[in-house]
Amino acid sequence: MLKNQGSYWRKLPMSSIQSLFDDCAVDYDKTFSRTFLGGYYRSRTHRVFDKYYSGDSRILELNSGTGEDAIYLAESGSQVLATDLSASMLNVINDKVARKELEGKVSTRILDLQDLDQMAGSKFDGVVSNFGGLNCINNWRKFARDAYNLMNDGGILFVCIMGPIVPWEWLWYLLQRDLAEAFRRVKGKSSWRGEDIYYPKASEFKKIVEAESFQLVYQEALGTFMPPPYTNKHVEKWPVFYRSMSKLETFVCQSNIACHLSDHYVLVFKKC
Repeated sequence: MLKNQGSYWRKLPMSSIQSLFDDCAVDYDKTFSRTFLGGYYRSRTHRVFDKYYSGDSRILELNSGTGEDAIYLAESGSQVLATDLSASMLNVINDKVARKELEGKVSTRILDLQDLDQMAGSKFDGVVSNFGGLNCINNWRKFARDAYNLMNDGGILFVCIMGPIVPWEWLWYLLQRDLAEAFRRVKGKSSWRGEDIYYPKASEFKKIVEAESFQLVYQEALGTFMPPPYTNKHVEKWPVFYRSMSKLETFVCQSNIACHLSDHYVLVFKKC
């Protein structure tokens, strides 16, 4: 098990992670947000937003990327502070906000996920971390404690995390005879462009966060029967088949086993 609890955690150097995401900023929407699978998975997370965030919520969004979630929440009526380690990502957000005339609804700030205590004194109705930002750190207990301190009573914490056991990924890379890539997540840690990425099991992450006075209120698997986003070019050639797979996934997605075997999993916690 990853040592991410109590005195075992250490702050991870994030400058190189920042540089990696700066490099991704310009093409991120083209390679993910605007693709079939990127849009499919994001729309599912937005449906969860609709369920738990009211139109007048004050939201702290972490690892905001290019602001697709911040814009969605703002257009739904929420006030959003969109944060990211990458200045280039925040520049993309600011451009979108200006085009959509949402300056009064969305503000931005550079923030390391490991430095939420810099926000001490601020209060939010919700904290959001979508699509794997929390996989870049392993001090999840400190994260949960810091998030708790920033939230109003009854506030909602939304996280979307990449899991370690992904049969679709095994199949995809085994067909390409790439054994190392197929099972790169299984040990709970791998390397991406030279940086360590961590993959907690859903059950592990739930236990850590619940220990910090949160209650799990919802879970959903993303990518149990549907394939990971990097297979998008192939998925677009077989739309009927994958629509059928999406219906099957919808049927099982809230089960523990689906979250255990998914590319990403969504967990929603309420501050007790």
